[in-house]
Amino acid sequence: MTAAPSPEPTTPTATAKVTRRDLVDTVTIDGLLGFAAPRTVVGNGAGVVTFLPVVGQVIDVGKSMYRVDDRPAAIVMRGFVPMWRDLSVGVDPGVDVQQLRGNLLELGFGVGKLDGDERRYTTATAAAVRAWQRSVGAVENGKVRLGDVWFSDARVRVSSAPGQVGAAAAGPVLVVTSLQQRVTASLDTTHLDLAVLGREVGLTWPDGSSTSATLTGVSAAARHAAGDGGDASKATVAVDVTPGAQVPYPDGTPVKVILTASRETSLAVPIDAIVAVAGGGFAVEVVTDTGSKRLVPVTLGHAADGWVAVTGEVGDGMSVVVAK
Repeated sequence: MTAAPSPEPTTPTATAKVTRRDLVDTVTIDGLLGFAAPRTVVGNGAGVVTFLPVVGQVIDVGKSMYRVDDRPAAIVMRGFVPMWRDLSVGVDPGVDVQQLRGNLLELGFGVGKLDGDERRYTTATAAAVRAWQRSVGAVENGKVRLGDVWFSDARVRVSSAPGQVGAAAAGPVLVVTSLQQRVTASLDTTHLDLAVLGREVGLTWPDGSSTSATLTGVSAAARHAAGDGGDASKATVAVDVTPGAQVPYPDGTPVKVILTASRETSLAVPIDAIVAVAGGGFAVEVVTDTGSKRLVPVTLGHAADGWVAVTGEVGDGMSVVVAK
């Protein structure tokens, strides 16, 4: 007696509704906590380091970062352009002189009242510098050497101290940052459209708590690659923790960064409802009111969150077959 042929295996199915909905992309990437705007403080080679601050210490405007030959060095002053030369009477006018004079005036040494061109280092400027040097315990010579002053837009935080007490004040002495906590993470450029500057993102900390933050930076190289059609390279994204809400974790703490983006509302079906059609194209299997089924060609749009946008002869509320 010949055995009956075994039935062909079938794929279990269910149904779902064609739904008008927002498609939300969500990508979670690994990041590390740190601080923004790292800069290296370099000694000018004159003298010996006699004091260094501890890592994490905050240096206020008007205070020195370290000491050389037991005198203050790298005194923090307000300014956006770093020092690049020694300053004394006769140097060419420049923004560095302007920044120095503005700080001296703010500290009460009156150079703004003495002469006209604030970009020139005059004899009156030198006199104000000597008075300031006397007040901070520096050598009173009316000159500001490279390394005596450190221009910054605000107070700074010590990130590391590569210099050593007792060593020559040459090469990198300190690395300082702003007080803004920042998370940096690596993002595949295929998801670069989620990295929109100014967009709110989520951060998940090691204890499981979550906070919101602002995306503040995306590497230029990654943006260029994406403009050329994109590839599998990585973009570096920077996320600033909300100012005033510093988290109690050290530098290098791992953080989960959650990027999301909501697409405009469209008709969508579960991705598992899409059927590849012989000869090319896609379709969904629509279930009619009588329970019969028919393939309806569709054009696929954006996919996110397990759903895909579709256009074609489908309408909101239609039932479609979904493979389990």
